[in-house]
Amino acid sequence: MRPTTLDLSKPTPRGSGWRTIRRVLPYLWPKGQAWVNLIGTLLLLLPFCLVIINAGWDFLSNSFNLGESPADAGGLPARYLIKSAIPLGFFLVLLQAINLMFRSILIILNKPLNPSSS
Repeated sequence: MRPTTLDLSKPTPRGSGWRTIRRVLPYLWPKGQAWVNLIGTLLLLLPFCLVIINAGWDFLSNSFNLGESPADAGGLPARYLIKSAIPLGFFLVLLQAINLMFRSILIILNKPLNPSSS
């Protein structure tokens, strides 16, 4: 069987882990780990969060403007309340991604992460 890029999503033969960058990351020095986190955050995580927030906001605003309600009795009276969880959840992930990005920049620049303990 020849390896393909899709092999990275399969579990390892013994089931001990996944074939991802996390298998290589512990062997890198701290600056290397910070570079991987920074590049991954900038190229993958931030754009993905922004796309989902934008799509979720459109989804939420359409539901709110239509006054969408449940088809059956006893459902959530305003469906836009539950649909607001999509952009809100990804906004929180976006905040965490920005935190990871700044943390990685501090590690790359050899700045202390907690200046009060220095």
